[in-house]
Amino acid sequence: MKLLRLLALLVIGFSASAFAQCAAFPCVVASLALTNQSQAIPATAIFTPTANGVFRISSYISTSTGTNKNATWEAFEGWTDEIGPRQGGFVFASPNIASSSTWVARVIAGQPVLYQTKLYHTAGGSGGMTYNLNVVVEQLQ
Repeated sequence: MKLLRLLALLVIGFSASAFAQCAAFPCVVASLALTNQSQAIPATAIFTPTANGVFRISSYISTSTGTNKNATWEAFEGWTDEIGPRQGGFVFASPNIASSSTWVARVIAGQPVLYQTKLYHTAGGSGGMTYNLNVVVEQLQ
């Protein structure tokens, strides 16, 4: 009987720890809002889960008008599942454009969800074009 109670407590304990980030689903576990950015951002952690889970990663980027009509700001998200590192959704915006993406990803405990921005078509630089970036990470399961 004691063994049965101990096993039940262990199952409850492990089940609770699997959902340690949220009391109810979905829930926002991380978000950021960057405005008037003019430089690329290297891969940067926005959130590191303490337990494996399924997450929705949503990104929105908008740009100002610039003199280089070929310049494009791009945002990327990255994570690691049981197979290995993943790079998902990218959103891109040329001058005076907005774009968004949403990805669902399984992320393993201890491995960060990342975001990154890059400037493409850099002949002539950004031409003064800046960007705003919003990223939201929600735990679904």
